[in-house]
Amino acid sequence: MCLVSVAPGERGGELVPEPVEMLADLRTWAQLLADQDQALGISPLASMASGASRTPPNPWHGAASNEEVRRIVGEHLDRLEHQLSVALAEQYGDQTQAALTEIQQGILAHRRALSDP
Repeated sequence: MCLVSVAPGERGGELVPEPVEMLADLRTWAQLLADQDQALGISPLASMASGASRTPPNPWHGAASNEEVRRIVGEHLDRLEHQLSVALAEQYGDQTQAALTEIQQGILAHRRALSDP
C-alpha cells in the first residue's frame, strides 16, 4: 500500500485513498460516539482531554518512508483497538455496543489495508 504518491523530481506528494478513507472513518466514528453520549445524556466533551497542553509528536525528521508511516499509524490503531476492547468489556447498552463493534470492524479493515504493500 502506498501512503503518499510522489512523482519523480517533485518535493511533495498527495495522499492516496487509504489514509484519506481512514481519516474520514475517524471523523464518522467520533460523531457516532458523540451521538451515543448525547443519547445517554452525557456531554461528549465531558471526558475529552484538552489538546492545549499536548505537543504533537514528530516521529521522524525529513521525509518519512511508507514503512515509517505504516508503523506509526499501526501504533495509533493498536491504542484505539485497546481502548475499544476496554469499552466493549464494560457492557454498555445495545446501541453503544453496536457502535463500538462497528468501529472495531473498521479498525480491522484499515489494519489489513495497512499491511498490504
